[in-house]
Amino acid sequence: MNTKLLRSELKKVTDPLGRKIGVASRQEIHKLRKWAPVILKELGHPEAYITDLSEVGDFPYRKSKLCGIPVTQQTRLISIARKLSKRPRSCRRELMKNHAKKAKS
Repeated sequence: MNTKLLRSELKKVTDPLGRKIGVASRQEIHKLRKWAPVILKELGHPEAYITDLSEVGDFPYRKSKLCGIPVTQQTRLISIARKLSKRPRSCRRELMKNHAKKAKS
């Protein structure tokens, strides 16, 4: 059985909750990948493996904000990374600096 999907077929694919699944560009993946360690550290699980479908509810995190972004249990980690990447450069630099300090200690 051929498991490869054409881009036109992938537009029709949905996850179990009925949300559309799309194809991300390599540039977007590269841009958002650097935020994974920051988000996972805030969640208290820096060693966790995540996918593009991972949500805050997959972790025992009960606060209403993550990295200063309002979240619910259904908020996807990828959407948090997108919001972090759209912040002003000075805010992003500060978050990365704080993450580096926590990682050393």
